[in-house]
Amino acid sequence: IVLDLLMPGMDGLAFLHEFRRRAGPSRIPVIVWTGKDLTTSELAALRRKADAVVLKGDGAFALLEELKVHSQGSRAQAGP
Repeated sequence: IVLDLLMPGMDGLAFLHEFRRRAGPSRIPVIVWTGKDLTTSELAALRRKADAVVLKGDGAFALLEELKVHSQGSRAQAGP
């Protein structure tokens, strides 16, 4: 999942918390891609719940690199 924290009508941090709670032990990778100015506590919370945090200012290449890393991990867990 690529999650933007700035969604209309929804708090991305609350969504991530609820998603992880409902998913239970399943480890669906979540990559946060955001342009939001994060506080230190928000960034710490994201790092505990998300697999990666990429700032939009770092460009789409940074997001693609994280997608590559986490999609390879998902395929390895799923088997051939």
